[in-house]
Amino acid sequence: MRALRQRARLDGHELPPSATLRVTLSRWENRRHQPGPLYQRLLAEALDLTEADLGFALAPRRSHAPPLPAGPQLVAYLDTILDQHVQADRLIGSCYLIGVVQEHLRTIELCLADTRSIVRDDLLRLGNRYAEFCGWLNQDQGRYPEAELWTRKALDFAQALGDPQLISYTLMRRSNLATDAGHAHDALMLAEAALRQRPLTSGLRAVALRQKAAAYALLSDQRGFHDSVDDGLDCAGQDDAQSLMTGYCTIAYMKMEAGAAALVLKEPRLAIQLLADADDSWPSGHERDHALCLARLAQAYAQACNPDAACVVGHRAVDAVSLAPSARTTATLRALQSTLTRYRTRPDVAEFRQLVTGPVP
Repeated sequence: MRALRQRARLDGHELPPSATLRVTLSRWENRRHQPGPLYQRLLAEALDLTEADLGFALAPRRSHAPPLPAGPQLVAYLDTILDQHVQADRLIGSCYLIGVVQEHLRTIELCLADTRSIVRDDLLRLGNRYAEFCGWLNQDQGRYPEAELWTRKALDFAQALGDPQLISYTLMRRSNLATDAGHAHDALMLAEAALRQRPLTSGLRAVALRQKAAAYALLSDQRGFHDSVDDGLDCAGQDDAQSLMTGYCTIAYMKMEAGAAALVLKEPRLAIQLLADADDSWPSGHERDHALCLARLAQAYAQACNPDAACVVGHRAVDAVSLAPSARTTATLRALQSTLTRYRTRPDVAEFRQLVTGPVP
């Protein structure tokens, strides 16, 4: 652990707390998880071996490269490529993109090593967006230490640039990670910090309010939850001319997130209403999140004691996640299998539970 921390700090990364890192190391040792690309590189450097020596890659460990000169053409290229990666994530899921996005980040960091670059601010902005996106990709695949590491790195880029909108969005993403970890007070604090930045677009306000609603649900604060959901839906319904970061935040998306929080509040009927509305109006091109919406809707039906509808929607979710793999959707389907245990003697439920027991993406 000491060697990993020392190696990471040389590259400007701060690893998670010791308790979290210890659990992560144990999972690697027990082969329950595979280190992500960043940790593969850090392990190889800390142990003075190649990634190939450790069974991670065929290529030898890279040596430190000199600063890479960059101009407007490279910035434009990386910006275009990122937009394509974001769209690919929505269509086919996150698991295929982590490695290539991290390679682009390495290129950006090499360019930033040229401290007199005429496009330094543009590179910091790109660094924020790539690092935040890399954090999201790792989060969607259940790699939470890597997700936290890259999201903190994204915040470093945003603060170096002094851009309040990038800072707000990255604080919101850290709030989202805290919600997934069950840290309600941290999630609420970070969402409120995101909302304090000025100026904010309606889309940025919407995603931060989404996070407030999720935090209030974890705290069992119904009033705070409902107020945040209503305000968030109002913001999502406004035209946002600067939707570069929040283009995914449609009314349907906000209802899906509110439905998930309603499940945490043990309000399955409200969750069904929100999630079914989201399903009915789901926009094309956002297939990964649609699979998650369906899995959550099936879970809501199961919690509302409607196993028929849970199985029907659950089958749709299995079909959808096979096209856009996501660890979050798979985890939701596994939880659905457990929720349906009381109905296990029913043929349709038994068939569905057997399906989910198999290799769901």
